Amino acid sequence: SSNAATVRLSEAVGRGNVLRAARDLGIWAPLPDTPSVALGTAGVSLLELTSAYAAVAGGRYPVKATGLAPAARGEEDLTDAFFMRGGRLDRGRDWRPVLDLLWAAANEGTGRRAALATPTFGKTGTSQDNRDALFVGFAGDLVVGVWVGRDDNKPLGRNVSGGTAAAQIWRSFMAPA
Repeated sequence: SSNAATVRLSEAVGRGNVLRAARDLGIWAPLPDTPSVALGTAGVSLLELTSAYAAVAGGRYPVKATGLAPAARGEEDLTDAFFMRGGRLDRGRDWRPVLDLLWAAANEGTGRRAALATPTFGKTGTSQDNRDALFVGFAGDLVVGVWVGRDDNKPLGRNVSGGTAAAQIWRSFMAPA
């Protein structure tokens, strides 16, 4: 991944637009109004981040995260169960370009260890000092986020990143799913 290019793109489209898009996708954690926000420097929970990816996967936002499938809760309409009032991603302007980026990251970039035989979309993340590593992605109709870290907040070591352990765990779970 290219951090410099990501920041330049965010600044070119306008940081306010980036922050607004994050809110539209359901990110409610405090986000800094600084160039580094494009790099994911804010503390966002894995559930919140995975819900935002689910919005991208479905092309509608925001998505209400749930621990049980709607059928198990007696809900019949998946649309009402998962998608709150919000909007739809414009298929040509927004949705397809984002899918292209997520496909490239998961199949050719830092997340290639997550790639499946079916179309795979996702992104890696590694925090400062390698304290956290994650991979969030989707294939078919399943969206999954994986976090690797330590309870004592100590670094994971140089060889652990979102593209290594987290991507491999994601693939190991998703392949049979």
